[in-house]
Amino acid sequence: MIALSAEYADRYVGRLLVLRELDGIIDFSKASNQLVLILHLYVIGKPVSIAKLTGVTGFTRKSILDSIRKLEKKKLVVKNERAKRVRKTIYGKTTHKYLEHSR
Repeated sequence: MIALSAEYADRYVGRLLVLRELDGIIDFSKASNQLVLILHLYVIGKPVSIAKLTGVTGFTRKSILDSIRKLEKKKLVVKNERAKRVRKTIYGKTTHKYLEHSR
């Protein structure tokens, strides 16, 4: 058994709680594309075009648009029709800050 310091244990627990909350919203077992898109937006940290998401993920444009539509309903992303970019919402940014803080 590996012993973790209290500091590291708190970090892992915090990250697991965020993932549990996201799983409650997204349901990873049924929506792995949504998870990939959310994680990509988290890593990039700025608005991303649909074309870029298609190239990075390998998903079809239709699949990405469907996943984004579902993430918009869940208030995790916002799609800017005019700029053709997707970004995290305030809720997504809050989750991002929490994950950053728990590093």
